[in-house]
Amino acid sequence: MLIRLGCLLLLVLAAAEPIWAKSICKKRHLAEKDCYFSLGKNKFQVWQDKIFLNNKVDRDFKALPQSAANLKNNAVEWSFVYGYEAKGHQLLEIGLWMPSIGSNEIETLMWVVYQVKDGALIKQLEKSVQKRKKLITGKYKADRKITYGLTIKQSKINWQVGREKGSFQ
Repeated sequence: MLIRLGCLLLLVLAAAEPIWAKSICKKRHLAEKDCYFSLGKNKFQVWQDKIFLNNKVDRDFKALPQSAANLKNNAVEWSFVYGYEAKGHQLLEIGLWMPSIGSNEIETLMWVVYQVKDGALIKQLEKSVQKRKKLITGKYKADRKITYGLTIKQSKINWQVGREKGSFQ
């Protein structure tokens, strides 16, 4: 009986492959808002407010999701940049602390997912995963981070943010 349960659990875990990634940008690069890396034959540069893609044939760039006022004030803080290939998909995840508009000074961690398809960057997802407020001491008081992530099952990429779920290809 115990062996059957173990085999069943193994089959369930093998059905969907979770995507685990480490930040490909060092803290210094995150602070400078300039990160350059290669992923397969594609070369990426995440710089200030843009993402550049170059694979010697196709070139593309996209603006990061932030308002013009935040760009001028340099108010957006980068939290992480992940890039990886999984089952034929090239994905780029970016975490950005976006300042609030108004006087409440609450920042929101936005999780943004881009996919490379046919030499183009396509924004697939933009979700809020955490909020924080800067205290007088300069430290932050943060809410608990909402569970979020990606899994690949066959050719579909499934995402989850808290109780919200979806997929893209």
